[in-house]
Amino acid sequence: NYETVDREDFAMRGMLAGIGIVKGKPFKPDANTKELLDKAGKVGFKMAANIDYNYYPNDKIYPDRVWEQTFIGGSPVFEAKTYHNEDASVAFFHSKYSTSKAMVIAMPGKGSQYLMALRDSDENLFYGQNTYHLHMPTGIPAANYWSFVVYDAETRALLDNGQPFPSVASNQKMTKNPDGSVDVYFGPKAPKDKNANWIRTVPSKGWFGAIRLYSPTQAFFDQTWKPDNIQKVK
Repeated sequence: NYETVDREDFAMRGMLAGIGIVKGKPFKPDANTKELLDKAGKVGFKMAANIDYNYYPNDKIYPDRVWEQTFIGGSPVFEAKTYHNEDASVAFFHSKYSTSKAMVIAMPGKGSQYLMALRDSDENLFYGQNTYHLHMPTGIPAANYWSFVVYDAETRALLDNGQPFPSVASNQKMTKNPDGSVDVYFGPKAPKDKNANWIRTVPSKGWFGAIRLYSPTQAFFDQTWKPDNIQKVK
């Protein structure tokens, strides 16, 4: 009741009115309505998760890689040419919480860009009991720094893995290869001598991740640099 009423919200407010939620009126659902709303919330959550984790391959960044876009269709407001892409909006807000035009505009040397990792090289989702390897080729296109962050697939929050942060970053302690490339590892246990480049995963939890490029350079936008797919270590 404290929220202002904007005409752009009328469609959503109309749907809420259908279940008895109207500004200025008390909301007193009966027992049957409460049960239905509880079921609807649980089903809706599962539908959102299904759309988010199964939009692939419609949101691929590269034809020959499994990396996925943050903004499906490249629009920060999820608009296609003739319609609003509801699935893209649902997929985004299932695992993310804010949007900005600056996050989709190509501005070499400014801002940030994100590459989502939801699948390994075999196009399977990530599971905490497995060990995975990511090779970041030389010339990583981040003028400031880059990082890889791991999230809990169920809560979509940072993975609670016992480390200070479930991430590795180029502005922190990290082991680089002689050519400047970097190998990152994910799994319950760190490979021998790889602790600096290792993110612990939790066997009982699925996960997804993101490469964050801060001040991305032209090589990202023209795709002359691409990260390898994350591979399951067999």
